[in-house]
Amino acid sequence: MADIVAAITGVPLEQATFLLEMAGGSADLAVSMYYENMGADSALPAPTSSSLEQGCTNTLPSTDTPHQHAVFGEKSPPPAWIEQGFEFEPVVGSGIGLLQKENGPCGVLAAVNAEVIAIKNRPFVGNNGNTTIVSDNELCTALARVLVRCSTKGDNGSYNVVVVQWENKDVGGSINADIVISGAGDTAHIVSVCDALVPHVAAFRGRGGVCLLCYSAVLTRGIHRVRADVSADGGDMPLVVGPFALCSTEMVSLLLHGVARGNVAAYSLDGTKATWRQTPDPASTTPDVAPVGRGGHIGMLSMAEVEAGRPLADELKSPTQPIFVLHGGDHFTVLWSPSEGTSEPGAAASSVLFHHWNGLPPNQRISTLRLAPCSLAPLAPTPPTHVQSQWRSALGEIESVVQARPGDKIVRPGCWKTHAYELALVTQAVVDEDNATAERPSHAPPPITLPQGPEPAEDEEWRCAKCYQTRFQTMCFGQNPAGTAVCQHCNTPRDRAGWTLWRQYEDLPRGVQRRIDRMAGPKLLTVLRTRWVDVDFTVVTEAGAEAVPGTLDFEAKHQAVLPSI
Repeated sequence: MADIVAAITGVPLEQATFLLEMAGGSADLAVSMYYENMGADSALPAPTSSSLEQGCTNTLPSTDTPHQHAVFGEKSPPPAWIEQGFEFEPVVGSGIGLLQKENGPCGVLAAVNAEVIAIKNRPFVGNNGNTTIVSDNELCTALARVLVRCSTKGDNGSYNVVVVQWENKDVGGSINADIVISGAGDTAHIVSVCDALVPHVAAFRGRGGVCLLCYSAVLTRGIHRVRADVSADGGDMPLVVGPFALCSTEMVSLLLHGVARGNVAAYSLDGTKATWRQTPDPASTTPDVAPVGRGGHIGMLSMAEVEAGRPLADELKSPTQPIFVLHGGDHFTVLWSPSEGTSEPGAAASSVLFHHWNGLPPNQRISTLRLAPCSLAPLAPTPPTHVQSQWRSALGEIESVVQARPGDKIVRPGCWKTHAYELALVTQAVVDEDNATAERPSHAPPPITLPQGPEPAEDEEWRCAKCYQTRFQTMCFGQNPAGTAVCQHCNTPRDRAGWTLWRQYEDLPRGVQRRIDRMAGPKLLTVLRTRWVDVDFTVVTEAGAEAVPGTLDFEAKHQAVLPSI
């Protein structure tokens, strides 16, 4: 059992033997003793394969063990993960998407699905009657790519991949780790790992397959390294988080890049450029990075960019292939362009066809989208340090989009581009109180401002701008009945307090429309605009029509369905 302790902790075999003796022969206790008493202050040695390479059987209980703690914490693997394997949709004309039974393991499925799409050369999905079949060899190649990226150089000078299986085919029970494939961490190593996986592909396609991949990835990387990866960005273990057992960004990064880092932004916390995704010079000797690199052919787009106000890493937004894992905040899906080749840098933007797959019911479907304006040319690199983009408020800026007209939403649900919107403008009082934000520099684009316009008509209700702008302190939203000219809440005349105004979507400046799109439109549009800032998309129906989201004919005429992320 000393060999399995060495494989998990990364310590030399002699030290593992000593730990095992101290633990009375219990591998579980030996590993726990290492992390509790020795691992925190010790160097992080590369994992070895020792006698695992000689074919011995090493059995690990599925619960209360380091590999299980690293993935699921103190909880047993939840049903959503135990029941999930790598099973593809049996849909005529498609067949490329991995099915998801319940919420939770979406990130694992999206990462593997993206690899499969790359292996299948980004197939076109249409109504031509052809169905994409993902062979056992292709699935195993995708899994092998993931695992070789996770591998690090061992004491024997090779990169070691650990493949685990359910002991006695008892899904959710103990695992054995008797398959270790050593190699150079290159494409030939991927082939070797694929060959070792093929005889066991049924276990990965079936129940618990995602757990097997996660355990294999963690043990291949080394639990000590996974812990160090997670903590480097201020994160915490385990890799599956929250009461609903959701896949963390750290887990997705481990599968996509071989490193369990949680920071997907272009910058570190100190504002400097994050460079860990870059593949080192092949001439350098870095045991932490296999020669196959960090997997730059698959990108990622995320709501995290909008919520945190920091762009995602250059490598994620400009992958070498137009394949993206999309993160909507609590769910991962996959997007790819079947177009051949990429636009030349600087080429004029045009329209590009994409497919989007969401494997989770009730939104389980493959969608075909046309993005325009859109180019597949790489983006310009982000600046070396983070640049502030939040400036002091200006008079007449949009302080808040209050709401869409309720009657419009009832009559034309989902048609947000046909609605009128209530807008609260920045008043002089807000400008005077905004002392914390920096002044807008001269090189920054000017803010979008709107005129206050005429006062509401006598027969119209109105909202006091003064009350609305202090709503979070007072919980008063400033609504006043028709026929009044003095706010009934703050007793300020309307011409001094200001009022909100109503405008049709089509009459608003483009920048304000984009803000409304983020509020009322599909989340997918917001995520796409983190990569293509001016993009809109149409949904291509089975009949070949292109339906424009947010318009009257989207559902009524074309029976189109918005893709969900």
